[in-house]
Amino acid sequence: MLVETPGAAGSTCSLANSKGTWQIEVTPGAAAIVRSPEPLYVRCTKYGFLEATITVEPLARGMPWQNVVSGGFFGQRAKDASDTAYEYPALVSVHLKGDASAAIDPLPAPGPKKISIEVPEPVPPKISHKASQTSRPVPDILAPPAISNPRFPAIKSPSSRANSGARFVPDRQTGVVKSEAVETPRAMTTAAASNLVGLRIGKHDRFVRVVLDFDRNTHYSSGFDREGRVIVRLPSTNSTPEVRRLGKEYAPITMVTVAASSDGNGSTIAIKTQGPISNKAFDLEPDEIGGHRIIIDLTPMPSPDN
Repeated sequence: MLVETPGAAGSTCSLANSKGTWQIEVTPGAAAIVRSPEPLYVRCTKYGFLEATITVEPLARGMPWQNVVSGGFFGQRAKDASDTAYEYPALVSVHLKGDASAAIDPLPAPGPKKISIEVPEPVPPKISHKASQTSRPVPDILAPPAISNPRFPAIKSPSSRANSGARFVPDRQTGVVKSEAVETPRAMTTAAASNLVGLRIGKHDRFVRVVLDFDRNTHYSSGFDREGRVIVRLPSTNSTPEVRRLGKEYAPITMVTVAASSDGNGSTIAIKTQGPISNKAFDLEPDEIGGHRIIIDLTPMPSPDN
């Protein structure tokens, strides 16, 4: 089951029914829920939002091959098979409302500091009142003294790029304002979306492996939809739409589809299979073999007739 919290991604959700409890640390996320005829309770929390709890009722689903494989019809197995006659929706949406009491005023973005420089007033020259011993005329002491313009160090004004990671500091000896580079705060950077750069399919002895190649690390979730297809959701990944039909040598896989997500965020990989299967998804960091990868291993399960 995939649980999402529209408008409150990153929530923590707990799920519980008569068969057990499960935890999803970050939404959107998936959990393997044991089927039960009893309701499933989903509770989600996130700081800044009010806690939300919903009840998911099971749906009757008949007795397909999954019931036979997981139970049978004798003794306790008959009871287990009756439990598997119910299923929950593949996707559950929990809507959280904002909590006004947890709102915090955002801090103002850092900017250049204002600089004030005190300019000393010019000192008038001293005028001597002694009589001149030469033939030169005595200056009029009542006239305003002639004062030349003092020379002060030029002050460079900050450039228009003051907000692009620089600050301006006056030199204590010369008075000249110098710019110093500063590190841009982490909160001002924006993470770029990843790109799906490759899709590979390989046949092994007991399973078929699908490899998704990316140019950087990416978030994902996987599970089954109502049609029994394996769904891999990539909420922050760009991709090129593609439909790849496969021959019998890649059984149980018959078709792989790459498309944009229905909500407009990221991409979705749909893997159509034939017969009962189990899937295992995990990611790998770059190594000597390849870059960022997500691996999906699909293993055929024995049919009820075997």
